[in-house]
Amino acid sequence: MQAPRSLAIKKYIAQILESKYMAYEETIERAVHQLITEKDMSSFGKMIADIYEAGYMRAVNDYKTQLEKMNIRVNITQKSSDGNQ
Repeated sequence: MQAPRSLAIKKYIAQILESKYMAYEETIERAVHQLITEKDMSSFGKMIADIYEAGYMRAVNDYKTQLEKMNIRVNITQKSSDGNQ
């Protein structure tokens, strides 16, 4: 029987990877079973979110650089979850 937290982590990773999830399912399955404490789960989830955010920001900054080379000024801001900047 799976721990509810490991199921939540796998679902979270599946939402990020979408169709690519199945290629990593066995690895993810083994990894989440090593996450024993609540702190382990929390830290692993945060790490995945940070990796996702880092990749996203890298892509955004690459596009921004390309647009600036074409003399297109881009201002990217981050909104908080309550809609404020």
